[in-house]
Amino acid sequence: MDEGSKATQEEYKSYVERFHSVFYLMKGSKVIYVPGDNDIGGEGGDVRTPGKIRRFESHFENTTGVVKVHFLDFIKLNWQVYHSSPVQMKSIIKGMVQQMTSPIRIVLNHEPVIVQMKNMVYPVLKMAQPSLLFVGHWHASQLYTCDTCLSSNEDSSHWPVHVQDLQQFKGFVTVDFTNLISVHEVMIPTCSYRMGTSSMGYGVAFIKKSGSMKYGVLWLPSRYYQLYAYLAALGALPFIACLLEVVIFLRSFSRQRWT
Repeated sequence: MDEGSKATQEEYKSYVERFHSVFYLMKGSKVIYVPGDNDIGGEGGDVRTPGKIRRFESHFENTTGVVKVHFLDFIKLNWQVYHSSPVQMKSIIKGMVQQMTSPIRIVLNHEPVIVQMKNMVYPVLKMAQPSLLFVGHWHASQLYTCDTCLSSNEDSSHWPVHVQDLQQFKGFVTVDFTNLISVHEVMIPTCSYRMGTSSMGYGVAFIKKSGSMKYGVLWLPSRYYQLYAYLAALGALPFIACLLEVVIFLRSFSRQRWT
């Protein structure tokens, strides 16, 4: 939301109302809310506090937990990798284990995970055993894949994550979950013009119970093209006004000459 982390109670309430008015829900839709630093802090000097988390949860839902949708377990972690120790996160996941019964587990987290140092994330991922993570934060469209990140190899230097840039990608990529020691992380771009990036869009995923996914981005029009068009139009207005004055003057002069 718009600066929800720093908003007053009245401002926060208005932001929540605007959010729900923008994202209209069809009847029967299942929604999972994942907070970012604009909602509960956590970036720069905007500290994440229990009070901010409680306020978010009072208007939306818990920031951690397991949400079951058909054959999928969505695991919400609210994980700040370098502010929460692996021991703390493993304790949180331990409380969720009994709820994780679906064949495919998907971690939802605002901050990227598998791109971090192995010693910070491997113990948590090994315990959670996700096939996929959906993250954001960097306002980019990326696909990170590690074919052996869930193996028993605890060597800190063994963390073969590679990235596929989807920033200009059109169509859908296919992701296979059948390799049980692999993990994939999809970074979803921002859909807000306020984030200052040239590419914005909505991520779309089609997941099959057999263990595969097709993922793509519905790209929004670039605001920069529109801004440049506005600037060009504004720049042209004085020229057009001068041209009209010249035309009017010439017509007036022509009439006076022939009368």
